Amino acid sequence: MSNFLGGKLDNQEIREKLSLYRYSSGYKPSEKLINSIIEQFWFHDLYNSFISDPIFLEYLIQYLDKNKLSKFSRYDFYTFLFNQIINNKKAKIVLQVFSLVFEKLQTDTILMSELNNLLKSTKFPEDLFSISQLKESNLIKLEKKEDKEYLVWSNHTLTEYLVAEYLLEKKNFLDEFQNFAILKQEGIVAFKPSWFGVLRFLMESKKGAEVTVWLIGFLEKNKDNIDDNLSELLVFVANNINKKIEKNIFNLIYNTYFERILWLPIWTRHRISRFVDAEIYKRLKHDLKKWPDQTKTFVKRGNVITIIEGFLESKSSILTVQEKDFWRKTLIDFSNNPDDGGNGVLQRNSLSALAYYKDEKIIPEVADNCFEKTQDTLVKDEFIQFCYNSAPNSKYAINYFIKGIKSRAGIYARHGLYKITNKQAIIYFLSSVSTDDQFFKSFLKHESIFDKKSGDEQLINNIKKYHDKKIIFLLKKIIFRIFLIGDLYQEEKSNFIKQIVLIINNKDQNFLFEILDEIKKQENETKSSHLFFDFQETLAILLTPKNVKQYFDKAKSVSDRRVDSAIYIAKRINGETGQSVYEKAVSLKLVEPINDKVDLYWENQEKERKQKRINEFLRLLEPAPGKFFPEAFEYYKQNQKEFDEYFKTEKGSKSKDRLIKLAVEEGIKKIDPSKFKVTISNKEEGNHHFTWTAAAAYFGDMLSVIKIFAPNEIVKYKQKIIDFVPYAFSDDMNQIMDLIPDINDRDFEFVNKVLSDRKDDRRYLIPGTYIYLVGHYAKKGFKLKKAKKILKSFIYDKYIADYEQRSSLENLQYFIDENDKEMKSFLKDIFEKKDINDHHRLLAQIANALLITIYKDETAINWRFNQIKKPLKFNQRNVEGVVHSVGPEEQELDSLAFANPLLDLRDEKYLNRFFELLNYSFKILKQKKTEEEKKNYWSYINYIWRIVIVFVENLKEKNSFKPLSSLEKYVSKYSDYENSNWLMSRIRELRKTYIDSIGKIYIKP
Repeated sequence: MSNFLGGKLDNQEIREKLSLYRYSSGYKPSEKLINSIIEQFWFHDLYNSFISDPIFLEYLIQYLDKNKLSKFSRYDFYTFLFNQIINNKKAKIVLQVFSLVFEKLQTDTILMSELNNLLKSTKFPEDLFSISQLKESNLIKLEKKEDKEYLVWSNHTLTEYLVAEYLLEKKNFLDEFQNFAILKQEGIVAFKPSWFGVLRFLMESKKGAEVTVWLIGFLEKNKDNIDDNLSELLVFVANNINKKIEKNIFNLIYNTYFERILWLPIWTRHRISRFVDAEIYKRLKHDLKKWPDQTKTFVKRGNVITIIEGFLESKSSILTVQEKDFWRKTLIDFSNNPDDGGNGVLQRNSLSALAYYKDEKIIPEVADNCFEKTQDTLVKDEFIQFCYNSAPNSKYAINYFIKGIKSRAGIYARHGLYKITNKQAIIYFLSSVSTDDQFFKSFLKHESIFDKKSGDEQLINNIKKYHDKKIIFLLKKIIFRIFLIGDLYQEEKSNFIKQIVLIINNKDQNFLFEILDEIKKQENETKSSHLFFDFQETLAILLTPKNVKQYFDKAKSVSDRRVDSAIYIAKRINGETGQSVYEKAVSLKLVEPINDKVDLYWENQEKERKQKRINEFLRLLEPAPGKFFPEAFEYYKQNQKEFDEYFKTEKGSKSKDRLIKLAVEEGIKKIDPSKFKVTISNKEEGNHHFTWTAAAAYFGDMLSVIKIFAPNEIVKYKQKIIDFVPYAFSDDMNQIMDLIPDINDRDFEFVNKVLSDRKDDRRYLIPGTYIYLVGHYAKKGFKLKKAKKILKSFIYDKYIADYEQRSSLENLQYFIDENDKEMKSFLKDIFEKKDINDHHRLLAQIANALLITIYKDETAINWRFNQIKKPLKFNQRNVEGVVHSVGPEEQELDSLAFANPLLDLRDEKYLNRFFELLNYSFKILKQKKTEEEKKNYWSYINYIWRIVIVFVENLKEKNSFKPLSSLEKYVSKYSDYENSNWLMSRIRELRKTYIDSIGKIYIKP
């Protein structure tokens, strides 16, 4: 089971379990059936597939074994599952009603403390079916998070199925379903995305055709609801429907994405082809034409190509020889001349479709534009996939797999190598790489990712099938070449090399001695010695009891040292054979036996090291009677795990008592942080050179010991812990926050006094700790009134570092409100100094943000809007796939940090200001005439669109669709602008967010 999947099964593991299970009566599910099963559960659920849970996979195996199926129905399987778990009809109804509440709440999780209210509201009779039974049957689990216990359904599809069953029992089940799933408000008629799963079960049920007809009718009347999920559902699930309905489905989906100028969703692309008739096919060919703008052209062509790919895959009768020839030429042309402004999608779609021709001659026809000359890594990846799906055994394909390994297409190229299956192709591949050092550097560098059954083992197995003399010769050549590559490290650890060596050895058991001969050939002794060392693990796996004596005789002529190390390595890594080799070598007195004496030596060495640490600890605890070294506290922290074990011994327990006594009696009781002295030699240089009271250096470590062994003492000395704040570096600061959950001005009296005094060097030691702590406690509701004056005093204090001045200003937000006119004036003064230098510019930006978020200052708002209108130029193409430092422009485009104060305004009255930004973005688009100019500004335009979308999204909290409707209405006037389709797409996603939020049902207790 995969750790990545949290202990669940991946698709390959599911496939193996389904195919290898011993079914009764000779039944065995076909590969086609297993693929269909996996696909049905994978659809929209990916890694959360229901049968990735081994418990529910077992139920599936029982279901298949009992029914001996050739076609799978997901709905029927869930019916079987619940029949196995619950055989009481009344209990099923109760469970359905119970599940309905979760669907209404749009959750699979509920606090156990809220469960009683839920049980009462559903009149859940525990005598029929108890929560404990649900748990025992693995339908639910109880989880603890942050000291709270939750009831969690094992998979969201469980409640979706139960609710579908509940609805299907109703006379007017579609009316009932619409009451739950359709939201009607402020002129909006919307399908709630959270009910998608229930809809799918209804469509898979025996009343599925009726549900499909209703869904088509609903979407025809309310086209705004057509999205990727519902489109995919229609083509994925719709069964037992007539040709007319199929045509309606095609037109509904295709026309919608055609008009919106958007890519068809991935599950829709190929499956929609089964709804195409001769009339629709003519339209598809017509839609390949050049449209008024570039975006419309490549999106509409791209969608047509994906549908044609489905035709090629299914070998549709519509595609005559003549038509196939037409598409071959068209797809090659689009691959080479996509005319998509560098978007790459049309190229990728065309290559994917071309693969179904299985024609190696196409590879060189598209290679230049789709691999050699392009900088688009996605196109390169698709080209490699096209190669191995077309003709993986061709020389053309193999050449590009090798190039791919050496470039950025390594993942797909590696999978291409696994598809090289015939002898001549294997020979060609091995010959081509046998002298290619760069190939093996790249190949072995990433081996750990692919070293598994579904990876490099496939290539090894394909080579094994044909290991004749010619292939063995090539493999030897490769091994010797690899070990001579100067800057290739740890090649001896490679499992791929090990497997190649074993293939060679299977045919030629003298390979061990050939390696030694090769080592001996080196030009000097130093090089031979190094090579002999590198080959140690390889030599070890080739050793046998029969050749060990001969190995020693020959190896001594190659190297005068390390000869015996291969024996010990063999013992460690080569199982029973390695053990036999070792025993034979010992019996021949070729090596010294590894005995208890040797093991004991290493054991004693470790014990001695531990004892030294304990002795040092004891010395620090009591170097002389009544004395101690304060370093004992830090030394304990550094070796805590080891010393905690020592404390369990009789002698160790006394040391523990001594440590606690020192921390409490000699430490926190006697030490007063308010008396610590600090002297900074030159405040101009910051706190780099300072002296302080010795106890300040270990007070924090001492607190750690008290926190672990005497936590009750914390309450007694709360004030001393707080008074330590001026001396606390980051680790100590975090400890203070853990130990002191609440605080007030009286607690902070000493700290405030120190941090207020410009003549006190303690103010300048670590002001960042104070700044962070007052902000931390303010966010928790403990606002220290005097902190505002101190934070303000840090700003412009020349002895406070620039970054701490900025942090002080940021934290002032927790201590001021809109009525504080003095602070507003102060912030404006900071803002006016923005042009002095970079530090003042950054201070000014923070002041401006506070003027916006606290005072809603119009001047500040105007300035920030105007700043956003200064284009950020960042060319993604120049850094794609390259490790690089993130610059301020790229960071802002990604995080929207500068825009955040405006986004947090959360008031509809600012909508028009954001719409002005949209207007500005389209103005830029219109001004940029060439595709190159548009590309350079595309990231910035997307940045503006994201700002507007996020602001409108924040307004959903008002529980009204009006902000969304205003945005849709405003943007509609730009519908004819090139690329506006991507903005429209984002707004449709925003619409779903609004529906999710506003359509949520809350259950009253």
